[in-house]
Amino acid sequence: LLRANKEHRELYYDFQHPASMLVNALVISLEKQWNLLNDTQKKILQLRKEKKTQQAIATKLDISKQAVSKAIRSTTIEEMKQSVLALDQFLQQYAKNI
Repeated sequence: LLRANKEHRELYYDFQHPASMLVNALVISLEKQWNLLNDTQKKILQLRKEKKTQQAIATKLDISKQAVSKAIRSTTIEEMKQSVLALDQFLQQYAKNI
């Protein structure tokens, strides 16, 4: 922690912390879910991360807006969003406690 403060880092990882197993399991789960997606689904997620609209994504990928909407609503993508949200909330709470 002292090193992180000295280097003016906002994020510091403590791999000896008991919660690191939970975080690692969540990251592994996200990686497995990512690998289940097809190339189009991956591109859709990347474009959504860039705050592109469904119409803009459809146009860029030359697919229908309905196909984009269906991909976003897919179970795997929804599970990934929930996992990312849970991990983000955990890391924010952890950062407040160090």
